[in-house]
Amino acid sequence: MPIRCNSTGGSNSWTTSGATLNGLLNSGGNLTESGSAITVGANNNYELDIITDASNITIGSNIVDNSGGASEVVTGSVGGGTVILAGANTNTGGTTVNSGTLDLASGQPSRHQ
Repeated sequence: MPIRCNSTGGSNSWTTSGATLNGLLNSGGNLTESGSAITVGANNNYELDIITDASNITIGSNIVDNSGGASEVVTGSVGGGTVILAGANTNTGGTTVNSGTLDLASGQPSRHQ
């Protein structure tokens, strides 16, 4: 399930409770997500696409594999924004940065590439 967050500036927050996602698109303002875990959905070859514009998006939940196999995280920006992965992610697929900046929060493992 893809989710699109649209705002008219400022900062917004969003709390998940065991969400299963294949995509997250943020535009118009900074977004901070928090919660327990985001499971990468089975669609899109077990890939979670996180895209932002010139805003920043912080994913505080742990990103975990789908029971179907290794799950990849793909990040990108269409305007110079930053994707911040702040959770204790356990997904076993790779992490790809197509554009923009990927920031791993302090203390995160450097296995993301």
